[in-house]
Amino acid sequence: MTPAQSIRFQVIPGYCGKMHVGLKGMSVTTCANVLTVLWPNCSGGHSENFTLSDLSGNNGIDPTTIYIARRDGRRTDHMVRRTVWRKQRQLRW
Repeated sequence: MTPAQSIRFQVIPGYCGKMHVGLKGMSVTTCANVLTVLWPNCSGGHSENFTLSDLSGNNGIDPTTIYIARRDGRRTDHMVRRTVWRKQRQLRW
């Protein structure tokens, strides 16, 4: 995957269970290599989000090095919306 300038993570409202966003080797038990913990709103209201940005303005973030996990180890791909910005354009996956 092509490097990005920023990546925004948002937990989707209506799901329950906190989500950990971190780097390779992340431990949800000890919070080692965890960048942030996001809490969804189980009743469907506003949910937390987090934006990771390359402050140099270049595409310096490799999206393949960012991991998302739940403490209970269950699937997470349907619970978090990721939006990637690259210089001059925006992509969603």
